[in-house]
Amino acid sequence: MLKRILLALIFLTVSILIPLYFNDLLVFFITKLNAGWVFSTIYLRLLVIIFFAFSLHLLFSIGKKTRKINFIYTLLISLLPGFGISFIKPIYEGDYGYVQHQNIPALPIPSLSQETNGAFNVTEESQIVCFFTSNCPYCKALSFKLGLNIEAGQNLKVSAFFPSTKEAREEFLANNNGQAFNSYSISEDLFLACTGGVFPATFLINGEGEVENFWSGDKVNYTTLDRFFE
Repeated sequence: MLKRILLALIFLTVSILIPLYFNDLLVFFITKLNAGWVFSTIYLRLLVIIFFAFSLHLLFSIGKKTRKINFIYTLLISLLPGFGISFIKPIYEGDYGYVQHQNIPALPIPSLSQETNGAFNVTEESQIVCFFTSNCPYCKALSFKLGLNIEAGQNLKVSAFFPSTKEAREEFLANNNGQAFNSYSISEDLFLACTGGVFPATFLINGEGEVENFWSGDKVNYTTLDRFFE
């Protein structure tokens, strides 16, 4: 009996730890195991269900009345925490929480193209345009998240602008998962004109150069990006 209780507690502990370290595990699956975002999120939720089900099954097997409960019912009960972890705040903000901004500022694309000597331009595909500073923690978080999304298989084009030197921006991108981005240095005046002094400032532009959405801070998530590029 003691062995069953200890094993049940181990399974229960694992089912609790997975939600607590959900985002860290998600990064591990995507970066180390080359698993896509959709597979990784489903698999982690499935693990919670399985470990919780085995824990309940072992605990039920101890009592005379509960030991007769069929495992399938235990598994059905375990669906609740498996899907319930989706609504834990850190996971919810990372996966969901899509926001369509009502007041979208203009983006001076001709000025950006001119300052980059035509290197930045509008293509036929939609793209994300970000404005980062090298010492901004929210900029680092967003850069990492966008890079992670690309690693997870998102067909995402990102153009990143900095009010700093080439060396500083390349160091920032190398340290924050942004090697796949197109990056440019622009003047501080133009940078402030685009961001309004709040950064990271992030724009979604379509193939015609029209701004479709805008947000600031690191509150960009996987569902938001999927909705942008579906």
